[in-house]
Amino acid sequence: MDHVENIHWDVGNGARMQGGLFYPPGFRPGTRYPLIIQTHGWNPQRFTLSGAAENIFTARLLAAQGFVVAQVDELPSALDTTEAEGRYASAAFDALVVDLSRRHIIDPSNVGIIGYSRTGYHVRYALTNGATNYRAAAIIDGMDAGYFQYAASAGGRIDLLQRTFETMNGGSAFQSPEKWVATNPSFNLAKVRAPVRLVGLMPGSLLFNWEWFAGLKALDKDVEFIWAPDGGHDPLNPETRGMVQLGTAEWLRRQMMPEKPPLAPSQ
Repeated sequence: MDHVENIHWDVGNGARMQGGLFYPPGFRPGTRYPLIIQTHGWNPQRFTLSGAAENIFTARLLAAQGFVVAQVDELPSALDTTEAEGRYASAAFDALVVDLSRRHIIDPSNVGIIGYSRTGYHVRYALTNGATNYRAAAIIDGMDAGYFQYAASAGGRIDLLQRTFETMNGGSAFQSPEKWVATNPSFNLAKVRAPVRLVGLMPGSLLFNWEWFAGLKALDKDVEFIWAPDGGHDPLNPETRGMVQLGTAEWLRRQMMPEKPPLAPSQ
């Protein structure tokens, strides 16, 4: 079996999500495979090699290495920029893992996840507040809605981003710090158990990833940070795309299937 299946699963309280499931070549029913969750949208009418963002994700490449890859659709629009956004995304990932495990498709102890841009926040929230014990996580040029990103977004044209973070965290970090500390991923780094690969692709990405990189390093967690300031948020340069796509795929292989030969030279 080597195909893509449109799937739906229950998140709870009557909510449902959809996505695409990429099966590896030679898939054997009843065999539990390692799972990679990709985020940021799904279109069941569109043929795709990547799963979502064509310059970021690599669904079919990962499937060819023996992973089952789940491409998760966007969250309901009513949840965008609300305090429930991260909580719902994390619950959707957890429910997907439970559903695929019940179907004897995946090994729930060997799950990786990739976030990009907005869904970087969703992945960070899942790592610090979710039920799944992820084996590895990669975040590509991703938002965290944390304090450092919040402070760095003050002034000029990015004031809107600061107001977005206030809405997602229940108020100003200076007026309602207790709400931020309770659930914001950046204040809960001690809960991160998975190795994390951070990739920044623009000049500002150094600041936007620094809190997580410095915090995880200070906690002696397994983290690496790759910064390509001229890459562009949606990279077109072949060298940058190779670093993002092949580099992330190879890093996930090392973390989750170390017995397999390398995909490509280290990126």
